[in-house]
Amino acid sequence: MHVYLDSLPVPSYVTTQSYDDEDVRHLISRTKLLITDYSSIAVNLAYVQRSTVYFQFDLDEFSALHAEREGYFDYHSDEFDPVGYTADEVVSGVESLLSGSSTIDYAERMRRAFPIRDGRNSERVFNAMVESCARKPLSERMHASVRDEWKAIEAVQHSQLASE
Repeated sequence: MHVYLDSLPVPSYVTTQSYDDEDVRHLISRTKLLITDYSSIAVNLAYVQRSTVYFQFDLDEFSALHAEREGYFDYHSDEFDPVGYTADEVVSGVESLLSGSSTIDYAERMRRAFPIRDGRNSERVFNAMVESCARKPLSERMHASVRDEWKAIEAVQHSQLASE
């Protein structure tokens, strides 16, 4: 969108930024709520338990004309936050999230989608990449976490959430 901003009537109270202007991770950490259409940045926000309202005003056109096809993520059953097709629906979604009056527990969906929040994701990805180079059979490379580790991680998460 950045290349089109000069031709859009952006109100003076709206700040526009690009990836060159600010570290996206810092911006995400400060965001209370994001409105987007189909952007995967919503997954980044869900990981840090921030809200997103999807504004999919052009769903029919998007589905018919874009190269992207339906994948594993269904906005209607997997969404972390509300999906709106009109401006009024988006405003309603924003209001329900900010007021805490939503009937759907989106925070619980976020917690279920990302059960491990221990700051070691990069380490796990790196180790998986190293293991994949060893050309071991898949059964030797992949293993589930020990159940007690999950319980310990969940306990830490719940205590962090309770202190917020």
